[in-house]
Amino acid sequence: MKKLLFVALIGLLPLAPCFAQDAAPTAPVNEGPYEYVMVRTAEVINAMFTSEIVVAYGDGKTEVIELEQFTRKKWAPNTDKLHLVLSRLMSQGYEMVTSNGGAGEGYFTSTYFLRRRKQ
Repeated sequence: MKKLLFVALIGLLPLAPCFAQDAAPTAPVNEGPYEYVMVRTAEVINAMFTSEIVVAYGDGKTEVIELEQFTRKKWAPNTDKLHLVLSRLMSQGYEMVTSNGGAGEGYFTSTYFLRRRKQ
């Protein structure tokens, strides 16, 4: 019986971080020397959802910019809008920290994290 209990505990040990994750303290978004902004694009091929850019500022404010319906042949206007948003933020002193993207069936998403020193 002790051997079975030991094997069960060893088997469940890798799951411990999954349960401890909720107990970990979290800091407010803009605590520390930087202000952060997240820019997320969602480009949808079908018309079920709208394509948009969402800019989330650390103070709870969000800005939503609608994009044109994405097609495989017509993607340049949306790229121009994203370029304008990122250029505007960089002209305000933000710098790119990281970015990533992904795609599924009928949609593409990209996320950009920017920061600047608090003033």
